[in-house]
Amino acid sequence: MFTSRLGILERLISISRHIIGLRIINGLLRDVGAMEPWRLRRSIFALRRHKHIVLVLVVHDAL
Repeated sequence: MFTSRLGILERLISISRHIIGLRIINGLLRDVGAMEPWRLRRSIFALRRHKHIVLVLVVHDAL
């Protein structure tokens, strides 16, 4: 009985983390959409050159 409750709790935590992650991504995409065109171009250019750096740029701009 305790194990099944623990499994359900873990599943709920996993789902809530997934929802929080989706909300963060949605917020970032909204911020990217509101960026000035030159900032957006800079981010896309960085994406082509360094895929990992663009995420940092977008997150930094969103914060």
